[in-house]
Parts: sequence; C-alpha cells; structure tokens
Amino acid sequence: MSAARHTLDIYGVDLHLATTEREWKKLRKRLAYITEQPDSAGHTHFAIWHPNNGDPATPVVTFWIRPHTDPAELVNTCAHEAVHAASQILTWTGHDIRGDEGTDEPHAYLTGWLTHWLWTHTTPALTTED
Repeated sequence: MSAARHTLDIYGVDLHLATTEREWKKLRKRLAYITEQPDSAGHTHFAIWHPNNGDPATPVVTFWIRPHTDPAELVNTCAHEAVHAASQILTWTGHDIRGDEGTDEPHAYLTGWLTHWLWTHTTPALTTED
C-alpha cells in the first residue's frame, strides 16, 4: 500500500490517494478541508484548494480506498470512485458529461484512466492494512 499523488495536467487537477489511516492523517495535515477518515470502502472528494502561501487556487481530488481482500471488490471500488472523480472534474471544466449524440468519450476515457491509476496504487493493498 502506498499513498500516491499525481497532477492531471490536461485538467490542471491534483490527485491524492490514501489507503491507510496513517496516509489519510498525513493528507489531512496538508489539505485542511479533508474530514475524518471515511468508514466506507472508498471515498472521493473534489475541492478547490486555496493555499495560504499565495499560490493560485488548484482543483484537488482526494481518494480514500481501504484495503480489500478480494481483487474484484477492489477493482469495483476503484471504478466506482473513478466515476465520481471523472464526473466532478468534467463538471468543473464545464463539460456536459451526457455527451453529444449519446456518447461521451471524454468521460469514459477519464474514468478508465482514473480506474487504472487507482488500481495501480492500491493493488498491494489486497491483503490487510498495516
């Protein structure tokens, strides 16, 4: 298990992932808007972060994915949280997630990319929490 951070350059969004209580506490120290650790299997939160040091405001998505023992349940949780994040990011950018003519490739590709990113950083979490 490991915490992960990535800047999604195309949308200018910072992504943060925590998979343990310790990692979540570290995120809470850095990002004051984060609440107590969720009780659920996964959680996604979108916010606009206004740093106190004068840097520009940044959209931030924080993910909580608890350790799973079943790989299928883990991929289910990753996909579920990725859909939330993709919808929030695209709504923030003004993209209509319903898409033109019944198709929405940006939403589908972003959901796939986020699911892959979450899966890559949570796969070691398949056993138990440290």
